[in-house]
Amino acid sequence: MTSGWASIGQLWCRAEYIGGTEGEARGAVRATVRYRFTTLSAAVEEIGVTVRDRVVWNGENYNVREVPRRLARRVETEIIAEAGVSQ
Repeated sequence: MTSGWASIGQLWCRAEYIGGTEGEARGAVRATVRYRFTTLSAAVEEIGVTVRDRVVWNGENYNVREVPRRLARRVETEIIAEAGVSQ
């Protein structure tokens, strides 16, 4: 059995930096960065984004860190994603 990555859709999002760290892993210093991607809820539901998916933004892969969270009284959903960790 082989596995690979495939595009499941495209979303227009607002990206907001929410933090970053630096740490040592396996003898190398790695920087991680976290972003909040906010997009229309209907688009997230149509594509079916989960924590097993990745966000590709500015040519970099971001792991989806939390179940996408629909905002109260809004038609938007937040996706918290992190880069710099194992993909």
